[in-house]
Amino acid sequence: MGTIVDPHTELQRLQRALEAVSDDLDEIERRSHWSLRTAARTLSDDASHNIEMSIGVQI
Repeated sequence: MGTIVDPHTELQRLQRALEAVSDDLDEIERRSHWSLRTAARTLSDDASHNIEMSIGVQI
C-alpha cells in the first residue's frame, strides 16, 4: 500500500521549491532583455498605429 507522508516534510519540500522558483524569477528580472524590450516596443508601436488607423477610418 501507500506510505505515510509527513505533512511537515512535504510543506518544507514545497517551500524549498517555491524559494527556488522565486530565486529564478529574481535572476531573470536582473538580466538585460534588450531583444524582448525591442520586440515589445515594436508590438506596442504597431498596436497604437493600428488603433489610430481604425479610429481615423471611422471618423
